[in-house]
Amino acid sequence: MKNMKCLKLFFMLFALSFYVNCTSDSESTNLETNSNSEKIQSTVIANLQLEKQVLEAKAIVENLEHNVGGKLMGENLSIGTIEQNKLIFKSQEIETLVKAYFRLVALKSGNDSYFEDFNYLSAKNNEGFDMLISSSYKIDSDESVNVGIDLTINKSDVVLKINGSQVVCVGCRRGCNPRRDSDGDGYCTDCEISNSNCTKSETGG
Repeated sequence: MKNMKCLKLFFMLFALSFYVNCTSDSESTNLETNSNSEKIQSTVIANLQLEKQVLEAKAIVENLEHNVGGKLMGENLSIGTIEQNKLIFKSQEIETLVKAYFRLVALKSGNDSYFEDFNYLSAKNNEGFDMLISSSYKIDSDESVNVGIDLTINKSDVVLKINGSQVVCVGCRRGCNPRRDSDGDGYCTDCEISNSNCTKSETGG
């Protein structure tokens, strides 16, 4: 009789242990499912917000093009001249337009940044490709965002060559600059900071 009681007690403890384990596993599965759902929802919201920003930036560019009376896409709008190895914008309105276009390029690559300063990279230092480069940082992090767009230079006129690809380099604070190789393919220079990464993407015009 005593053995029967012990046996019953054993089965009761086993059943309780099984129930607790199942309940724990179920709760863990539910937590993982909720976590995955939240991540997916967060990604969808971020993508929708980015798409909205791209559309808004594109509208700003088009409005600025209207103000200056020319379109960048047609590659017939002179933005300035090269003097002493520097780009001199034709007007403040043109400079504002170029800044807005660089922001649009960055947004298309998934990087929210604003641009202020520009550097001219001559063809002799870039495998035969003149390029306009601007560097900034992501709004929500300290990662650098460097955008390079090819230029067409006809005598004194400088035109953004935007019907091709634009090179975007994101990552470290030093290095990670847009360039082109001899075949015209875009690449990013190496990071000059140890344990840092640089990611390249190319967007269409």
